[in-house]
Amino acid sequence: MDTEGIGISNLPNQIYRTVCKKGVDYNIMVVGASGLGKTTFVNMLMGKNILEMEPFCSMDGKKDIEISARKSYHLMDFSGACSLTDFDQVKNNWNDYENSGLLSFQTTEITIVEKKFKVCMTVTEVDEIGDSVCNIGVWEPILKYIETKFKDYYKQETEKVKSKIEDRRIHACIYFIEPCGSFIKEVDIKTMKGISQYCNLIPVISQSDLLTDTEMSILYENFRNILEKQEIGIFEGFLNNEKDVSEYVLPPFFLVTAQNKYTSHGIVRERIYPWGIIDVDTISFNDFNRLKSILVKNNLFDLIQSTEHFYENFRAKEFSSYFLDGPLMSHDEKRVSVEFLDKLKAETEQIVVLRNNLAEKRKPYEKTIKELEKELEEIGKFKI
Repeated sequence: MDTEGIGISNLPNQIYRTVCKKGVDYNIMVVGASGLGKTTFVNMLMGKNILEMEPFCSMDGKKDIEISARKSYHLMDFSGACSLTDFDQVKNNWNDYENSGLLSFQTTEITIVEKKFKVCMTVTEVDEIGDSVCNIGVWEPILKYIETKFKDYYKQETEKVKSKIEDRRIHACIYFIEPCGSFIKEVDIKTMKGISQYCNLIPVISQSDLLTDTEMSILYENFRNILEKQEIGIFEGFLNNEKDVSEYVLPPFFLVTAQNKYTSHGIVRERIYPWGIIDVDTISFNDFNRLKSILVKNNLFDLIQSTEHFYENFRAKEFSSYFLDGPLMSHDEKRVSVEFLDKLKAETEQIVVLRNNLAEKRKPYEKTIKELEKELEEIGKFKI
């Protein structure tokens, strides 16, 4: 018998060639209040200054919900020239959000090629979480946005060949939390709880260099208690690959960001303080490298595959409403279905009313029935 086997061990190489040929669609969302370093984090993650460090540009003079001009970046092995192509601004399908006056959305498309492996990455930055005086329902536009991506994918499944489907679903959401001592804002808790039902949630404490060691410990413990009490699900698929863990194994991660500066010695990320300058990569409690490992190096496919769980839940909900809202049903068929369900509901309510009336009529005779039952039992004992 051949000691080398039949070739099953070559399967990883086959998958590698297939993935290299097709590429991967990978979409992340960064959410949080203004000024927490979301743009800087994305630039650090890419190793290049991809996003501009400027306020979101307005669209038609509005600053409610905006999508900037989509930009496509091509990074060749992170060492070649970076070409930039501007596309027309996307203005359709946003009527639900334009009047909210709460959030700002900015989407950037990035194409990354590294060692012949291609990733079509979309970064959606959501700003101004909790910046308003009234933050009631501030999370609704985010959930609608994610659900819109699910609907788009669902529509493609019914109309296109699977190999031609473009995956625009959100695979991971990095939620930035402001370091407010030892407590978490209520708007952050409710927003995270909503997002955790739609995609993989990874919470981070931004600007954690403003916290002392004691404050970090208390904040971490309080945050974990809130996650458990509020039943907020977070992504923990990285635990199987975790080797060099910090003191805080599970999220939230503590993050310190700084702009990329290019020197003769490579990229340097320095943060300026009144007392001096420090390289953020040397800060012991900065979890940026762990977060980068989760998002790109070790768990990218885990995030994509686990998105199927959230999508299946959405699709099951769509199937449940398909009977009444299905595109194949005519207007008359929908009308008949509604009439049938209304009639069934009315008959069910009528049965409940009759059952209650019967119970009310039986109450006066219950005492007599019990007395007769006791007499029958005594007669039976006497005969025995």
